[in-house]
Amino acid sequence: MPVASPAPPLKRSRRLEARERRSVITQESASAVTGIKEVGSSKASPDTRFRSLANFAECTLLSELGVPVAMGRLAKDRRKISNRWIDADMAAVTLSSITEESVSYPYNDRYPLATKRSAVVLLDDFVGATIAWSFDLLSFS
Repeated sequence: MPVASPAPPLKRSRRLEARERRSVITQESASAVTGIKEVGSSKASPDTRFRSLANFAECTLLSELGVPVAMGRLAKDRRKISNRWIDADMAAVTLSSITEESVSYPYNDRYPLATKRSAVVLLDDFVGATIAWSFDLLSFS
């Protein structure tokens, strides 16, 4: 009788793994500074943060390195971008100005903006358009 091979390991999102690593590092550094071990996370869920914000609230779009790349307004009433539903960890933002030139749109694979598929889509070309951006990379004033 043949022996069944073990199940392959589960695939995990690289973005999710990176976010978990960053949160662990942040918690470890915070506990090292204060000397207190945190039991729970003080960070609110994206859904809670989304409900507490006003529609068209001004926000700063940050790169993955935390550098401000653009300014925009939250569009709470938008649920789709390019006929694709926006995920719970993302928000619809209407771009009002660009602070860093020649920054590529990191979510073009999930929420394509251009009519033709190009390798790089720059934010410079989409001022005034509504795009999807990660809640973790938005800063509200």
